[in-house]
Amino acid sequence: MDQPQKTNAGFIVGGIFSLLLIIIHVIVDAVNYWSSQADFVLWIFQLVLYFIAAMVSTSSQYQNQMNSDEPLLEIVSAGRGAAMIMAVCMWVYIIIRSIALDDPGMFAGISFVLFIGFMILDMILAIVFGTGGGKVIENQHKPASE
Repeated sequence: MDQPQKTNAGFIVGGIFSLLLIIIHVIVDAVNYWSSQADFVLWIFQLVLYFIAAMVSTSSQYQNQMNSDEPLLEIVSAGRGAAMIMAVCMWVYIIIRSIALDDPGMFAGISFVLFIGFMILDMILAIVFGTGGGKVIENQHKPASE
């Protein structure tokens, strides 16, 4: 009988890191009287966390697959997935914060275009940093002959 498929580590790690990042955002937002002034600094921190979460989830996925025929198969996807989950969760938080604070300018005119542009840029960077973090771990576990 086949073993049940384990959940991809990217979902779990991405969710945990997202929760951590949202807690940090809420604390910083509360300290700054719910303004978005610290968003750029937090975004730079978020990019670093994309890379770290990717490394953690890729390593965890490798540990889950270590006894399989191809332990390196698709482990980088776990890292990429973790970073993408973090990006989506953060944008959901930003949208909810804007609605809750009644920030109508964010969804109108040029601000809306910039908002969509930054969201696309952030998702691309999440994919890049997630893949990069995953590749670091994958290269550590590759046999020397490859």
